[in-house]
Amino acid sequence: NGSVRKIESDSSIPNLEIILTKTKFNIQGIVTDGVKALPKILITIHDEDINKITSVTSDENGYYEFVNIEGDKEVFISVNDPKYKRLKTDLFRLDKNISNFNLILEEK
Repeated sequence: NGSVRKIESDSSIPNLEIILTKTKFNIQGIVTDGVKALPKILITIHDEDINKITSVTSDENGYYEFVNIEGDKEVFISVNDPKYKRLKTDLFRLDKNISNFNLILEEK
């Protein structure tokens, strides 16, 4: 997606534009009560300033996945369901794809 140029030492290239793209990552896991998978649970990911990034709902097998989340920042995941105690993970650095990020909810 570009051109190759040979640059001699001690030379410069005027008006060189380098376009950087932000890296995006996925997080996936299962929502459970410790025994069985929990379907239809709303899961939200937030940045370190508590701004909502996006939400997903677990499927019939408790599986959830956040896709193409802008990375290289601190985030946390929360679950606020009326049947379960509120869950909030610790902040973690999103700098790679994360699988098996399983969430265990406690009944109220």
